[in-house]
Amino acid sequence: MRCFVWVNTMTPLADLAEHLAEQRLALFVGADMAQRFTGLPSRADVAGALARRKGLSESLSLAAVAQRVMEQGNRWEFTEFLKRQWETTGKSPQRFHELLVRLPVPILVTTAYDDLLRRAFEQAGEPLNVLVQDNDVPFVQARRRTLLRLYGDLAQPDTLIVTEDDHYHLGNKRLKENLLDRVSVILRENVVLFVGYNLVDPDFLLFWNEALARMAGYSLGGYALWPGLPESEQRVWKGRHIKVIDEEPLPFLEKLLATTGQGAATISSQSPIVQRLDATNKEQPSPPSPSRSLPKGETSVSLNPDLLGRLRETLLRCGPFDDFPALRDLFVDPRIRPWRDRLRESSAPHTRVNGLIADLQDQANTQGENALVLFLLVLIESLPAGIECRKQLGALAVEMGYVGELGEQGSSEPRRDIVIDKAVSPGPTPLPTRLIEQRWALLVGINEYDDPAVPDLCFCINDVVALEAQLTALGYTVITLRDDAPEPHLQPTKENIEARLSLICQSAGENDLILLHLACHGKLLEGKPVLITKNTHLIKLSKHALPLAEVEAELRASKARRRVLFLDACHVGVKMGRAITDPEFIHNVHDLAEGFSLIAASTSQQIAQESHGLQHGVFTYYLLKGLDRAADRERKDFVTVHDIAEYTLHSLRQWNVKNSGVIQEPTSRIEGIGDMILADYRPPS
Repeated sequence: MRCFVWVNTMTPLADLAEHLAEQRLALFVGADMAQRFTGLPSRADVAGALARRKGLSESLSLAAVAQRVMEQGNRWEFTEFLKRQWETTGKSPQRFHELLVRLPVPILVTTAYDDLLRRAFEQAGEPLNVLVQDNDVPFVQARRRTLLRLYGDLAQPDTLIVTEDDHYHLGNKRLKENLLDRVSVILRENVVLFVGYNLVDPDFLLFWNEALARMAGYSLGGYALWPGLPESEQRVWKGRHIKVIDEEPLPFLEKLLATTGQGAATISSQSPIVQRLDATNKEQPSPPSPSRSLPKGETSVSLNPDLLGRLRETLLRCGPFDDFPALRDLFVDPRIRPWRDRLRESSAPHTRVNGLIADLQDQANTQGENALVLFLLVLIESLPAGIECRKQLGALAVEMGYVGELGEQGSSEPRRDIVIDKAVSPGPTPLPTRLIEQRWALLVGINEYDDPAVPDLCFCINDVVALEAQLTALGYTVITLRDDAPEPHLQPTKENIEARLSLICQSAGENDLILLHLACHGKLLEGKPVLITKNTHLIKLSKHALPLAEVEAELRASKARRRVLFLDACHVGVKMGRAITDPEFIHNVHDLAEGFSLIAASTSQQIAQESHGLQHGVFTYYLLKGLDRAADRERKDFVTVHDIAEYTLHSLRQWNVKNSGVIQEPTSRIEGIGDMILADYRPPS
């Protein structure tokens, strides 16, 4: 039996105004508002257009149409269609969006896919937390308002909740678990105003019932702006504790805003909802430690979005976040030992970075020294002298408030000073990739092998053909070796791969970038990873296989300072997998990756999948999407190595859920050469 608290003796406007004054009103914004209010088609409009295009019934919801399109073979067909329908380039937020921004609610949850509401905040000069996926949650800043994009962001197609399967997995906490936890808090402790939701749409019923189920049936209820809804339907929703307001949205929002007596939203950092939501930031309770938690405004670290982004990127590049035991080992240092038990185990490096920053940024020892800054100092001392990471970490420490002497460590007495290489400056470290003069790419794709004992693959050629077109458009000089090439010198034999790699490495200058992409089988030979080429025979593996150590040596011998290796291969040869035996293949590849960036398709315990639906290796498919701006989540008009690593990781996790739980996560080792730009869409300067 469901239990509700539903006390309402006032008019909807008066009731909502009271909840606004108490800052206990949450705003849910849907995508079913008519185009005359938003400037964009509604979900029903888009569903009808897609249904007509695919010859489906126009009575279907968007989720149902998208599900059927996906079952025909390609999820990206409808996501690209949605992007075109809700394209906002050159469009401005409407009066509807401006009113939503001005309402003094601290948090807005939206299932709309477009970006106009966020842009309305931007135009109003309102700082904003934007939550799209779970790893955004630890970085909520309490003094900012929050926009939670539950159904994803069109600029991040892998985050979208569109199909019936997507909604099912969302409701069963297989997707966006942390975001749903926040929604549950909002619904339990606030009255909700729904704007832009079609109450007769089955997606809305699914959403509301899922929300009630997640909070065991308890709700303070809500209101929904929906003019013209028949009384019979209004009674149904009243039974579900949503009272329908039969008024047009703009006049009602104007009246509601007028009751606040202010022209813009002002949210106190001490408001009840901010305090409650801030309490959910941590993924798990932190154990006690001898340190003290710092109140805001003392010696806690204030991380603005720019500083936070640079800190996350630098820690991922320079810290031991690929290896949790190595990260814990740093905490044997007495300066940061009190926080050792706070470390969060996670399967993903970026999640470890997020958790560490969230846990340490407001902690200090008894002398008032900030824990996050102390961690940076310990990390710097653990790194070899002379590498760029020391300079970058030192600059961040200074920017975060470290005032110690940055000199050489010479005293025999214990010191809190650190040894930082010269030329440390407290500002953003310029991207070295701006100096790239020429980009080179060698692409190798092998579907069929001379040795019948080596199982054939399906889509390696598709991978490199698509990459060739994409990289050529991005200004790369591309050489492609594939087994369907008619020219003998373009066949992917060991000799040809070695010759072409040598040619590129000798041709590249100091300020050039070399990208090598290999889509083929891999194996261990006497404990060392080798690649299976077109003419490799397993019985003569040592003669015809290509040792990865030789590839590394050739790359290191080049004058080029920027070298990237993408490896779409895995550890075990099964149907649809890219490898032969040897479970330590990817692990050993990582051991050999020092000095350049390597992103591999899977871990040492997983299979790098191919997909008939995608007609590509899954890793390469998302690599292609990522290079084509999808990985540029910050809209900076270029895509870096770290962008690709994070995007492919998240995309493959989403793919796992949709493909019978098959597990595949890319792994990476990125160090020594900075966050290189792989795809640059900025206009020439």
